Amino acid sequence: MKKFITLLSALTVAVICMTASAAAAFPGDINGDKEINNKDVAALFKYVSGMAAGVVKDNCDFNGDGKINNKDVTALFRSVSSGDVPAYVDGEWLRTAERANTLKNGVQGRFTDASRTGFIIFNKDVSIVYSLKNGKKVEGIYNADGAPYFTGNDTYIKNSSGTYSASNSTESARMNSNRIGYYYYDFHFRDQNFGSLKSLNLDHTFHTYSDKLHEELRVVASDNYTGGGVFETKVVIPKNTVNSFVLKNKNGETPSLNGFDFSSTEYVGFDIKGAGIYGVIMPDISDNGYVKVTLSNGNYEIIRGINLPDIAKGKDILFGHRIYTSAGHDFEGLRTEAYIERNPLTDISVTRFDSAAYEGYDAIRGCYRFTVNSSE
Repeated sequence: MKKFITLLSALTVAVICMTASAAAAFPGDINGDKEINNKDVAALFKYVSGMAAGVVKDNCDFNGDGKINNKDVTALFRSVSSGDVPAYVDGEWLRTAERANTLKNGVQGRFTDASRTGFIIFNKDVSIVYSLKNGKKVEGIYNADGAPYFTGNDTYIKNSSGTYSASNSTESARMNSNRIGYYYYDFHFRDQNFGSLKSLNLDHTFHTYSDKLHEELRVVASDNYTGGGVFETKVVIPKNTVNSFVLKNKNGETPSLNGFDFSSTEYVGFDIKGAGIYGVIMPDISDNGYVKVTLSNGNYEIIRGINLPDIAKGKDILFGHRIYTSAGHDFEGLRTEAYIERNPLTDISVTRFDSAAYEGYDAIRGCYRFTVNSSE
């Protein structure tokens, strides 16, 4: 069978076992040419013997005992003779390792109270509060200091028969995590229907990394659905809390709603007073719905959604995007992260691992994916 391995946003999997201390030296590369071979054995022998030799002293303690002597010469000779020498890791990978070390265990989640009426998600930059029993929706998203980006949200089905909100579900929401690790948790909020519309059930997921957040919304048909319409989620931001905003599509960036073509939206961003930047980044993939921004009754509304086809029992439809947040008040970080999300790496290959392959970038979950073929 195929087993999927998730490569995290910072490409940290290959270097997770390395720590910041590894940046200090490359033991065994005595002459500093970024290779370990017989030239290094000769240079180390000369240095230990007291003969003049150009060496990188930090690389001479090959056996790691804190001393530089003949034991290091012997260990290095044996390593080179057997071909068992460490590979050189350049500064860029070492910086990646250092970054990975700062991000480990950066995701947490817990119930808000003993009665489990709500659930809160944390990473290093943001927190999300989801009401499980009362509001049955996202109650707010907050920066690391607790300042709110917004506290108004709704997820609903709208068709010719009316609007059906998941907050009117006859069932409480249930939090469930399928994947957890040093750098990533997926938090699923499940079991909600849409009130009197019970043929569709909501799965609202936050793919949470230490340093970023992706949102996925899915409806699953518990019975055949033929009502058409749209499946949407709406964030409400009072106009009087907004310093400024930007919208970006294929024609460029603008700070105005007037005449903006939302059909090719790449990102939207709002500078919220006292909180920072809140934005939605649209991945560059097909069949992922739409985003639009409106101004209604003194509130900006960010609406993400997708048109609903007929959905057979047991089937689903979904859309997703990255949520961008920053405690700062300029849009440069949003621009940079939008480019990264919409232009994932392509020159990735797998070497030195049998039956492994690179599968591509999963824009909904926000990760690079690899497969390893193995039997149970």
